[in-house]
Amino acid sequence: MINYNVKLIEIGSGLYLVCHSAATNNQRSSYRQWHLKMSLCYHLLLNQSDTEIMAKHQLIVTILGTDSSGILSEIASTVSEAQCNILDSRQAIYGQEFSLTMILEGSQPAITKAECTIPPLCQRLDLLSMMKRTSHHAKQNLAHLIDVEFSGKDTTGQIKAVTGFFAERQGSISAFRQRTFTDKVTGEEMMRCKFVVNIPDSIDFAELETSLSTLFDTLQVTGKVVDKHNKDPNENVTSW
Repeated sequence: MINYNVKLIEIGSGLYLVCHSAATNNQRSSYRQWHLKMSLCYHLLLNQSDTEIMAKHQLIVTILGTDSSGILSEIASTVSEAQCNILDSRQAIYGQEFSLTMILEGSQPAITKAECTIPPLCQRLDLLSMMKRTSHHAKQNLAHLIDVEFSGKDTTGQIKAVTGFFAERQGSISAFRQRTFTDKVTGEEMMRCKFVVNIPDSIDFAELETSLSTLFDTLQVTGKVVDKHNKDPNENVTSW
């Protein structure tokens, strides 16, 4: 068990909240493995107005560790106790490991409390955590999703060209898989990619499909795009 000392230090017009651990040498050595150290310093300006303090602030939180029962419950409880809301989150399981990325929103005191309480929780649960403040995040609208698949000889610039194609049309990549392999017949290095893309409802799907096919021809790959709204329920979808 590591004890944490917290104290307020006034320097000029600023009020600093300093948290540090009273760990043993072995505990300190172990904890150096974490990206976030427990020596945290938060600056709260005393001359901020009440409006500025209570304005909505946002925090990106990424957590990685071994998957086990009850982790999400404890994380959610800690966020709730800090009086923050979870605007959006993504979770994935990789083997026995899981990753979680959340966007938290709350007043400045609430976000600061989350920054202070999440790292000790993650250390207790043997998790890695990383946090960074952000702003202007809006919940992602996943109303119109399309599946994009393409494959061919593995060459430089293919992924950049396809992602740039959708960025120009205000599309966002919601999921992405890539696999490379050696063709048993030719011995050439090949690749296969699959995207799930969120596109604006205003996009003309027929025009998008035609333009994407032209891009695939230019890249010398074969591919297809499927509108998940109008997807044939009998279509065979392979998993790889």
